[in-house]
Amino acid sequence: SLGEPFSDVSCYQKEMKGKKRSSVLYVLIGVAAAVPLLAIVIFLLCSADIVFADFVGNMRWDFGTVIGVSVTFLFVLFAAYCGLRYLGKGTLKNGKNSSKQYEPMIAATVLILLSVVYIFFCMIQFVYLFYGKMQLPENYTYAEYAREGFFQLLAVCILNLIVVLFVLAHFPKKRMLKALLTIISCCTYVMVASSAFRMTLYVKNYQLSFLRFLVFWGLGVITLFLTGILIQIFHEKFPLFRYGLVMLSVCYLALSFSHPDYWIAHYNLSAAEQKIGEKVDTGYLMGLSSDAAPAIAAHTKGGSELYWVSIYRENIEQYADDGIRKFNVSRAYAQKVFDI
Repeated sequence: SLGEPFSDVSCYQKEMKGKKRSSVLYVLIGVAAAVPLLAIVIFLLCSADIVFADFVGNMRWDFGTVIGVSVTFLFVLFAAYCGLRYLGKGTLKNGKNSSKQYEPMIAATVLILLSVVYIFFCMIQFVYLFYGKMQLPENYTYAEYAREGFFQLLAVCILNLIVVLFVLAHFPKKRMLKALLTIISCCTYVMVASSAFRMTLYVKNYQLSFLRFLVFWGLGVITLFLTGILIQIFHEKFPLFRYGLVMLSVCYLALSFSHPDYWIAHYNLSAAEQKIGEKVDTGYLMGLSSDAAPAIAAHTKGGSELYWVSIYRENIEQYADDGIRKFNVSRAYAQKVFDI
């Protein structure tokens, strides 16, 4: 619907021919024409008079910000209009029924070949990664095995979701296709578990960070969405779009209120206490938000305050006089924890 705003404006102009136009429209046209003209005039006047230039300079016009906000506003307005026009056509409702149906043997051939490869891959995961009963290649540690190929495996999981959705939308619902889609979905579960297991091994060796925390969250979202797809394979009337929208919203809210920095600090400091000689990346911990304050305070009690903890405490202390307008619950609790 990218062309709809322009065609709608053209239709509006045709309808308005011969009719009395609103004065608001003329005002808007005048403002649009005046903006570039004013910019040229002000520039010339500033060059001509140093006092006028100083006065304009003291007004602190941030033209970059004005242009950025204006462009962003116009883009969002354009995108929102196109989205509403698209939904207004009912294309989401009718798209499933009007989509072209292809020969199911094409999909069956592709899915069979994929299933064979995926089943073999899953067997390798159970033998090498989950149980670890077979030896890895020489000079190859489990940490390296866990780290390498993680993002590639994640990409395969997402690709599997796309393949399953495409087959459901463009091929007849045959029993054989349903069985193959089920096999691929189950193999995708194993791949997600393998990704999570790899990341767990990696975190054990290199500690937890926000990006690694986000990876676990993303794998959980993929698992829940895959569950919805698996249900739709056998129940065509299952509202997958609504399910995905609600599920993603709930998962996003759960992530927002989970205080990731607290769990990062708690895990890293707990792991260091359990492993004698384990070094903590204190530079990373010092940069965490005020959410991490309870964990840092709990794991560093007793004795003199550590240097990095004092720096973290100073970072929290700078927000002590923010006032009611900038009040933040997490910072207020952090200040209470450190007796600021």
